[in-house]
Amino acid sequence: MNFGMVDSGLFPASQAEGEGLNPDTVSKILNDMTGLCMIKTGTYTGDGSLSLAITGVGFRPKFVLIWRNNLVSGSNNFVCFKSDYDGGNSTIIFRQAWTNWKTQDGGVLSLDTDGFSVSDNASDSDPNVNTVTYGYVCFGWRTST
Repeated sequence: MNFGMVDSGLFPASQAEGEGLNPDTVSKILNDMTGLCMIKTGTYTGDGSLSLAITGVGFRPKFVLIWRNNLVSGSNNFVCFKSDYDGGNSTIIFRQAWTNWKTQDGGVLSLDTDGFSVSDNASDSDPNVNTVTYGYVCFGWRTST
């Protein structure tokens, strides 16, 4: 996969193709989380709405990765992520039919106090397709030690 073609804080468009993740950003994320890292995995079922809150994570995520649980070889499989380092409303997404990661407004709307919120972008699309089950992993840090 080519991680260098997406215009976002994690993957600057100015980065040459094939250079991969921005090492300074990855280093900052890892340094911020050292000794305080919290990880939560789970699933949710999309409801096809403009805003579905996924709660019960137990902390404000710094990063969330979401994928369709019903992955089928040859289908238009989906994975996306959002980081609080991206500084906007965009979600980084990848579909099996594409050759590069892309940004999409909406998708993951926000990283909230106890989870995150997703949208179907008014078109019953990922990451909130009605009746589709998604898996997720959230990374964050403790607010107190």
